[in-house]
Amino acid sequence: MIFRHQLILFLLSAISLLSACGTVPERPPVKEGVTVELIPEPVPVAEPRSKYGNPESYVERGQRYWVMPSSAGYVAEGKASWYGKKFDGKRTSSGETYNMYDMTAAHTTLPLPTYVQVTNLSNQRKVIVRVNDRGPFVKNRLIDLSYAAASKLDMVTEGTAAVEVKVLNPRDYQPQKIVEKPVAAVSATTPAPMSMPTKPVAVIETTGEVVYSTNEAELNADSVAQEVFIQVGAYAKMESAEAVMVDVMEVQSNPVFIVPIESTIGVLHRVRVGPFQSDADAQAIYPGLQDRGYFQYRIVRQ
Repeated sequence: MIFRHQLILFLLSAISLLSACGTVPERPPVKEGVTVELIPEPVPVAEPRSKYGNPESYVERGQRYWVMPSSAGYVAEGKASWYGKKFDGKRTSSGETYNMYDMTAAHTTLPLPTYVQVTNLSNQRKVIVRVNDRGPFVKNRLIDLSYAAASKLDMVTEGTAAVEVKVLNPRDYQPQKIVEKPVAAVSATTPAPMSMPTKPVAVIETTGEVVYSTNEAELNADSVAQEVFIQVGAYAKMESAEAVMVDVMEVQSNPVFIVPIESTIGVLHRVRVGPFQSDADAQAIYPGLQDRGYFQYRIVRQ
């Protein structure tokens, strides 16, 4: 009887100990087919403040936070954490839906949205994220990153990291003037004949990676073009573009190819899919792109 009583006490202690281990950092989520390293970073653009998430002040867990009237010049160092599956698909403070594979973040007082560069001070990795949520409401935490952003900073396993957060000025990311030269397209299949576009491109200077244009002339040119394509992204490194091309080919059968463009900052490699007969046909492959972790694609015409 005494032995049985001691055994029960031992088992209860073991269960209690295992329960206490539940406070370890969230395990990295796994989504088949998504290559986080290929998820493009956002290009800072001027945006109005979101309708939600920008009160003069608010109270959370008994503490009042004052939203900054301006983010200009903001630089701070502190501890970053990340949030993933538990919040995936839920509404953020700005009213947008949280996607753990988007390059986003949460901050207690920066205006929503704000674009910031986050540097992991232990390995000097840098990412650009769009702040569209409130948090973290934990003592001594500066910023809460999406799973994708945390993964690129190599901090998922540890759960937290010492970082620098620096606000970016969208004016520094306006389209650059392009000096184009004919460059042969690289194709995994045989695409329809294409003429080289003459369009400006905006560049993420910190990484030299994915670029997108917001130039009005480009939008006007697209409106009178004939064929419809999807641009998955544009990359400074050819190997990155080739990896994306091969990855996209696995989820749909349309031609996937690379269109280089020589600009003042070097050759950019744009990964495109198509042509399609209409916007609706192009939009039909959106779910496949999203399943592979691509969320900042866009339709182009030429």
